[in-house]
This record gives sequence, C-alpha cells and structure tokens, in this order.
Amino acid sequence: MNNELVKAIRQVIREEVSGIREEVSGVKKQLEENTEILRALEYNSQVHKAELDNLNVKVAKLSGNEEKIKKLEDGLKNHYHNITIKSDKANVS
Repeated sequence: MNNELVKAIRQVIREEVSGIREEVSGVKKQLEENTEILRALEYNSQVHKAELDNLNVKVAKLSGNEEKIKKLEDGLKNHYHNITIKSDKANVS
C-alpha cells in the first residue's frame, strides 16, 4: 500500500477514536453523577422509611392508650359503692 494512504487511514482512525474517547468520557461523567443522585435518593428513602416506622409505633402506642382510657372510663361509668352506716348509739330525744 501507498505510504501516504496508510498515513491518511491512520489519521482518520485517530480522529474517530478521539471522538469516541470524548463520548465515553462524557458518559462516564454522567454515570458518576447519576450514581451519586441514586445514592442520595436511596439514603433519603431509608430515612423516610425509618421516620414512617417510628410514626407507626407511636400511633400504635396512642391507639393502645386510647383503648386503656376507654376501658377506664367504662369502668368508672359502671362503678358503684354500697355504703352502710352503723351506729352504736341510738339518738333519743
């Protein structure tokens, strides 16, 4: 092959490879940014889940307390005493 032709082919290949390298570099940068965003979203999701779990526990406790209070109120409404008064002395006028 002609030496000039080989040089021209090599130049074309270098230019093509250079463009591909730039594209790959851009894709790598975008991939790193996307990975950071996903990690931040995953962390926030875990934080929100923990907060929601905590709220569920508090609601369950409040619900249990509400039931206890209702039982106490029902007990007080239906509560009565028998009072007996005894006296050893008779009141005579």
